[in-house]
Parts: sequence; C-alpha cells; structure tokens
Amino acid sequence: MADDVAAVVRLTAPESSVLVGIGLGASVALVTADRLSPLVERLVLVDSAPGAGMPKDARAPSEAGANVAAFTAERHFTSFEAALERAVAYNPGRSARSLRRGVIHNAKEMPDGSWEWRWDPRQRDDRDYAPEAVEEALARFAGPVLLVRGGRSDIVSDELVAAFKGRHTSTRLITIEGAAHAVQGSHPVALAEAIRSFSAEGRESTEA
Repeated sequence: MADDVAAVVRLTAPESSVLVGIGLGASVALVTADRLSPLVERLVLVDSAPGAGMPKDARAPSEAGANVAAFTAERHFTSFEAALERAVAYNPGRSARSLRRGVIHNAKEMPDGSWEWRWDPRQRDDRDYAPEAVEEALARFAGPVLLVRGGRSDIVSDELVAAFKGRHTSTRLITIEGAAHAVQGSHPVALAEAIRSFSAEGRESTEA
C-alpha cells in the first residue's frame, strides 16, 4: 500500500510535506514517508502507531472504548438498517446521520439483499503488516510526528505512547476527548484544527 500511496503523492501532490495516516494508515504513512524522503517532513498518526494492535477483549459498546474488536467481529448483516444499528451502538456521541453516510461508504449490498463491510477479512489473518519495514522507516524518519488519539479509544495506550516517544523523541501527543477510534468521524473539526496547526508550524519553520 505504501508504494501505491507514494506513487499517487508523486503524481498529484509533489510539493506536499505533511502526510496523515489514520488507523492502519499510520503504519502505511510511515513507510510511505520513507519511500518519499525527503519530501515528507511531518507526519500525523491518528489513533494508531507502530506496536498498536487490535484489542483482544470484546467489551460492550456502552463501555468507554467502544471496542474495535467487538465492533468488527460481526461482518454480515441482514439489512442496511441492521448494519447502521450496530454502528450507532458502538459510536456513542456520533450522529446517526453521520454514521448512515459512513455505513453507505464502508459497506456493500450483497446479491441477496444483505450487507457486508467492505474491509478485507484477510487483514486479520494472513496479511503481511511488514513490522520490520515499519520500524526501519520510523528509525529513519527525522521530522516531527503528531500522534492524535481518541480519548475513548482503546487502541493507543499510555504505554504505547511512551514507547513510541522513546523511539521518536520529536513526537507530540494530542488526545481528543470524547472521540473513539474513528476520530475523523466523530470529531472532524477538532482533528482538522490539530492537523492545520501542526502543518502551519512546519511552514513557519521553513519560512524562518
């Protein structure tokens, strides 16, 4: 995926200096930045970082983390409304209108009228996440990193943050309170403001 993203960036945004990765995209962004060096000068990693893994428990949706493992455990639904109902249950604080739009884009209708998530189930089983390539890319990346996590998410723990900062000292943590894993879905304005501010710092340092 990093090779594909790098090719698109070279073609469509050859002067970009900030790359944002969300979820699995955080690791993809790190490797992509390595492919594009020295073009990418700053990274934003949203609710994920090398070393983050899918929580192994299956907490109820009413609990603080809105557990991702439990949410994605069910992939097939009898109807669109059933898929939407599950999304609403696991995303407290996010409007049903927003989630309806999200389900439309992230699920697909099957020939029999049922619905399934679009994500590839192989990502849990036989996908190669290339952890060595990710770690090597992190070791080579010299620019600042903004690590954004959702205050209600169970993906990025305090221990993971500490370990990441130990490997990359130019890391800043921002916690968006009230957000679960999908920060971009529930708190898009707060996330956009954080990215805009971080990007502006890069432009100011370049101009100086």
